[in-house]
Order: sequence, then structure tokens, then C-alpha cells
Amino acid sequence: MCESTVFIEKNGNRTEFMKDVAKIEVTSDSIICFDILGDRRKVKGGKLKVANLIDHSIILEN
Repeated sequence: MCESTVFIEKNGNRTEFMKDVAKIEVTSDSIICFDILGDRRKVKGGKLKVANLIDHSIILEN
């Protein structure tokens, strides 16, 4: 499968935010993650730090 796990990094600490993410939308003020079932979670003011598609991990900074 091609889904990824999204992590949030804040002040040097990384925590898991969402699993099985299939789509990410970046808006002017937030990042919205969608999983394979259509559920979504939003990060306000976050920014993309790393998208490692080989390891299926995405790191957002907040």
C-alpha cells in the first residue's frame, strides 16, 4: 500500500499525528490529512518538513 504515517514535530519532539494517510492538502493557513477511509485531520499553521515516500512517513512542523 502507498499510505503514510504523519508525524508532528514541535520543539524537537516528534509525535504520531495520523496513520494510513493517502492524501494531503495544503491551504493558505493549514494542512489537511485524509486517510484511506476519508477521515481527515487538520493542522493549523503547520508546514511540511519532510515527505519520505520510501519510508511512508511525513513530518510536519508546528
